Amino acid sequence: MELEVWIATRASLTHTENEDRAVAGNEVFDEISGIEHRRLRVPSLLAAVDGLGGHVGGNVASQVAAKLFAAADAPTDEAEATSLLQLADRTLHDAMLTDPDLRGMGATVALTSVLDGGLIAANAGDSTAWRYRDGRLEALTVSDRIAGSQIGQCLGATGDLAPHVQTADLQPGELLLLASDGLTDVVPETVLEQLLAGPPAAAIAELLERVVQARVPDDVTIVLAELQDSA
Repeated sequence: MELEVWIATRASLTHTENEDRAVAGNEVFDEISGIEHRRLRVPSLLAAVDGLGGHVGGNVASQVAAKLFAAADAPTDEAEATSLLQLADRTLHDAMLTDPDLRGMGATVALTSVLDGGLIAANAGDSTAWRYRDGRLEALTVSDRIAGSQIGQCLGATGDLAPHVQTADLQPGELLLLASDGLTDVVPETVLEQLLAGPPAAAIAELLERVVQARVPDDVTIVLAELQDSA
C-alpha cells in the first residue's frame, strides 16, 4: 500500500516565520510557498504541528516535536502512539524548564500512523485529523479546546500528557486530512467536504487559497493523503 500525500504549511500575513510544521514520513516541512507532493510506503506517519508560546517558543516547540515525530517509526498500536506523544511532551517540557526564553511554549498535534489495513490517530490540543469516506468527514481526533482559543492540554505544558488515541480502518481511495486551527477556524467542515469531493491536489490548493484570502493572523498547516494500492 502507498500514500499519495500533499502538504501545505505557511506563515500568516502577521508572522515573519511559520510556527507550524508538517510531517510526512521522515520529512519535516517548515515553510512552503506552494504545495509539496510525496509518495510514501505504508506504514508511514503524518502530522500537523502548531507551535504555541510566542515567536521564539512557538518555532522551537513545533520544530522539536516535528523532528521527533519524523525520526520515529510509525506507531503500530495505541500504546506506541501514546508513548510517542508523551515523549514529545516531556522533551518540550524539559527544554522549557532549562531555558527561561522558552517558558510558556508548547505545541498542538494531530498525528496519524497509517498501517496495512488501518491507522492509529493521536492528538493533543486543537489540531485535527479526519477520514474522508463516502463524501463525509469523520473526526479521528478529540479537540482539547475549552473556550475561544484556550486549550486544555498540549505538548510541553505539564510533562504529564494524556493524549487522545484511537484505532480506525482506512480503505484504498479514502482520504486523510490533518490540519492546524489555521484551517479549521476559517473553513467550515461542510466546505471541506465539498472540496474533498474533487481531486485532492485541487482540494488542498483551494483550501490554502481560502485561508490566504481570509487574511487570518494564524499560521496554517494542511496534510492531505490518499491511500492507494501499490502499483
